[in-house]
Amino acid sequence: MSAAVGYPSSRIYQIEVFSYGAEIRAYTYGFMQRMAERPRALMPIGWH
Repeated sequence: MSAAVGYPSSRIYQIEVFSYGAEIRAYTYGFMQRMAERPRALMPIGWH
């Protein structure tokens, strides 16, 4: 979550935490708007 430090909380739509913090996803309002217009599956960053 160090990438989120200093990011304006007013721009965060939702935060999801999986596996006791092993994976954390933060969604912005802009991202959610794009997903509403053109949905796609989300994959973990380390997914191979």
